[in-house]
Amino acid sequence: MEKKTKSKFSQEFIERTKLMELQRKYDLKKHEFKMQELNYIRETDKKRHEQDLERGRIKSAEIRKMQERRSRNQDLQQYAPPYEKK
Repeated sequence: MEKKTKSKFSQEFIERTKLMELQRKYDLKKHEFKMQELNYIRETDKKRHEQDLERGRIKSAEIRKMQERRSRNQDLQQYAPPYEKK
C-alpha cells in the first residue's frame, strides 16, 4: 500500500510539474504577444503622427501659395492701367 501512495504522489508531482511548465510557457507566449501588440500600436501611432505632420505641412504650403498669389494679384492690380469701359 505504501508503494501505491508513493507512486500516486510522484505521479501527482509529475503532473503538477508539467502543468507548471505549461503555465510558464503560456505566460511567456502571452507576454510575447502583448509586446508585439504594443510595438504594433507604437508604430501605428508613429505613422499616424507623421501623416498628420505631413498634412499640416501640405496645408501650410497651400495657404502660403494662396497668400503669395493674392499678394501678387494685388501688386499687379496696383500697377495696372485703369480699366476703360467702351
